[in-house]
Amino acid sequence: FRPGLSIAELTQPGQPAQRISLPRRSLRDCLAEELRRLDPDEVFGEVITIGLPRTNLRSVRPSER
Repeated sequence: FRPGLSIAELTQPGQPAQRISLPRRSLRDCLAEELRRLDPDEVFGEVITIGLPRTNLRSVRPSER
């Protein structure tokens, strides 16, 4: 529960509710953290390094979007 923009209420069984400082993070900060935690995608890596050269991409036209 957030009674304010930077305050959150922490509730635990058998304990009184506590208000703690927990400022909201920007979307930019959240995305940056997610990108730092990404694991290597080994399957995608194989597709790009092994499978892509086996295709004939010269016959593919770019999307008109």
